[in-house]
Amino acid sequence: MPSRFPILATLLLLLAACSTPGSPTPEASARSDASADEATSAEAVASPELAGYQDGDVVSIIVPTDPGGGIDAQARLIEPLLEEKLREISGSDVEVVVQNMPGGAQLIGLEHVWRADPDGMTVLYHITNVMISHQVLGGADVEMREMTPIGRLTLAPTGLIVRKDLELPERSLTGLIERSATQPILIGNVGDPVEIEMVRKLLSDGGLEFATDVVQLDGTSDLIASLLRSEIEVAKTTSAGAIQLVAENPELEFLVTLGCEREEALPEVPSITEEDIPTVADICQSVGQSHRLILGPPGMSEGHAAQLSQAMEQAVNDPAFAEALSATNFSASWEAPEAITSLLEDLIATWEENAAAITD
Repeated sequence: MPSRFPILATLLLLLAACSTPGSPTPEASARSDASADEATSAEAVASPELAGYQDGDVVSIIVPTDPGGGIDAQARLIEPLLEEKLREISGSDVEVVVQNMPGGAQLIGLEHVWRADPDGMTVLYHITNVMISHQVLGGADVEMREMTPIGRLTLAPTGLIVRKDLELPERSLTGLIERSATQPILIGNVGDPVEIEMVRKLLSDGGLEFATDVVQLDGTSDLIASLLRSEIEVAKTTSAGAIQLVAENPELEFLVTLGCEREEALPEVPSITEEDIPTVADICQSVGQSHRLILGPPGMSEGHAAQLSQAMEQAVNDPAFAEALSATNFSASWEAPEAITSLLEDLIATWEENAAAITD
């Protein structure tokens, strides 16, 4: 009778060959995955700066103006999409709300976020030129370069609006400058008049003297009404916010925009970069256009900042948001945190360099 032991030994050898080292069983793989998850959780606990949003978190976007203004409207447009994207990215039930905090010429909200806990629950939606003016010229106790950049929502160039019957050597900023040699140009302004002084200073650096008298007004509607009554000769304002008002008044026209390129909403209006002005790049970059940014307080955790920035990028680039924003004559214009850091460095350096001459 043949022995069964050789057959049994052969079967054992085959089974051993099928279980080669480096090929874990399903049970071993499951144990390995669980260990990896535990290690990741332990790393997040040991390094709280890497932790992200959790169920029940509420992110407040601080808007430093009263409800109903331009930046308030933009914050409320992005709010639901940002919440949706942040929930998808974090996997958590997170809420995003807009909170108005007006006062101090938009300084109260800026200072509030500057002093806020860096826990990812408080961020700011604000305008670069206003913030920089407070910091560099107003002596505010803030340092924008230390705040946590999240992203840019839009870019807002400044426009110069005139009556069509205003007599000029040519229909351009250069024409205004030439006309100002005989009589200062009467400019109506909403907001900080320092921006006009910056333009004058930078033009002077290029050998062009622009004589102006500035009239401060309370809002864009007042600005346009004053221009229609010929109480001022030029209205300086964010061009996108005035497009509808100009369209409703055929006596008026956009003369030029001070941004670095033509606006999508005003393709027929030239940018000052198309004029022969030596310091045009400095003008358009530093005061000719304002960047509307979301910033967190200094020291915001890496995990929260990364998740919020990723969610904001997706929201800003969402076609639904672009369409809603374009209805207000603004264009969605995303900029990543790294680019914002460089942008703020350059802008603040330019303002600081010219601050002494402006305030003399």
